Amino acid sequence: MTYELRPALWEDNPFLEALYADVHGSELASLSLPAPALAQLVALRFKAERMAFAAQFPDSDHNVIWIRGHRIGRIILNEAPAEIQLIDLALLALFRGAGVGTGILEQLQAHAAERNLPLRLSVHPQNPATRLFHRLGFINIGDQTNTLQMEWIARP
Repeated sequence: MTYELRPALWEDNPFLEALYADVHGSELASLSLPAPALAQLVALRFKAERMAFAAQFPDSDHNVIWIRGHRIGRIILNEAPAEIQLIDLALLALFRGAGVGTGILEQLQAHAAERNLPLRLSVHPQNPATRLFHRLGFINIGDQTNTLQMEWIARP
């Protein structure tokens, strides 16, 4: 499946918030809140996440993932002199498990190998994507509160 990355623009915000709700919906639904309260919580958490990413990674690249003229996800990367950090990769449920994430990660690995940099990420241990990261050669390099620190380095 061919995809395109485009810089995230102001007009992408409604999609990005809906993507956040799609990715985190099941964990938030367990709170059993009325629909309006749940929508407010999603909006609040989405804005808090954006602010946290902007504060922690001010020079990161935010891109929307497009397939055939439709937004299907987002990717946030921070490329520094010593590493490339995948801050977030999120896809709509319809595209998870369809090879899109694998293709993006393999391109990131090729990019990191060209620059001779490690590709690093953090992931919740229960996130199903952890299996994909291991399959693609990422190794655990540490644990922080509720996250695994993982790294991929090109092998000669």
